[in-house]
Amino acid sequence: PVETSPPLIAAKNITFGYHPSVPIVRELSFTIRRGEHTAIIGESGAGKTTLASLLLRLWECDGGTIRYRGIPAHALSLAETRALFGAALQGSYLFSTSIRDNFTRLHEGISEERILRALETAQLADIVRALPAGLDEPLGENAARLSGGQRSRLLTALALASDASLLLLDEPTAGLNAELGERLIRAILTELSAEGRTLIVITHDLPLLDHMKQVIEL
Repeated sequence: PVETSPPLIAAKNITFGYHPSVPIVRELSFTIRRGEHTAIIGESGAGKTTLASLLLRLWECDGGTIRYRGIPAHALSLAETRALFGAALQGSYLFSTSIRDNFTRLHEGISEERILRALETAQLADIVRALPAGLDEPLGENAARLSGGQRSRLLTALALASDASLLLLDEPTAGLNAELGERLIRAILTELSAEGRTLIVITHDLPLLDHMKQVIEL
């Protein structure tokens, strides 16, 4: 069937620079419709994470417009915009308390079943089950007791646990071998497709592109 509702995201001629004289994103236009899983690729410093920050309105564009479901960004509060996304960005902070506590702080009232499902999809459930206190195991300062790959997968699980229609992941397969990275992406896409949700992924992982409906190269 033809999609008649407005795109989830429609960006038109967006421009942004941390310093006005050095634009990082220039005159960029794209649309993302429901089910159009999208990869954002480019060399280091090309502006991939900056673009993710603009979509989340951590920064506002210097020029151009972003519409969410047909509504211009300026007509939405920051909270309304961010409620559209489950997001896991590189460098996100994790609390030193338990895995359960990290979920409940972000998703009030979340059930243990939902937590375990998110961990299962993120390929982390077996590791959590093996911890002495399971979900209640302390993680240490900014989750220092987890490896880089485990930390990344926990951020992915926290994003997956939201009910948001868009899942925005920053390098979710970083630190994972090819087989585990493939399992992770397949599991994420299976869950999102079943729930009618859409993936936006920032990646250097080129095999991952085979799973995407569109690629935005910066």
